[in-house]
Amino acid sequence: MNSALYPYFPSPETGELWIPPPLRMKRVICVDGNVRADVILLSINMLWAGVMSRGTRYFEIVTPRVRVVARNQFDCQSLEGAGLENRQTNTEDCFGSH
Repeated sequence: MNSALYPYFPSPETGELWIPPPLRMKRVICVDGNVRADVILLSINMLWAGVMSRGTRYFEIVTPRVRVVARNQFDCQSLEGAGLENRQTNTEDCFGSH
């Protein structure tokens, strides 16, 4: 899965796109620490960013369905979502893919 596809993901509950047009760009610090100004602005209801104690950046998908699946998979009801790779797996991908 590549984050370039996120704008085309519909909500399973409503069928509406998580990121409705028009798409807007934002300046973001990517998982590799590089700053990019051409990243599609994602909904806070879809993707969260964080920094681990050692300074490693990470992103996680936090949609309601992903949250439920992650909590059930890992038997941990405090999980907020499913983490993506915390390193750049594709030169075009800012958030990490999985």
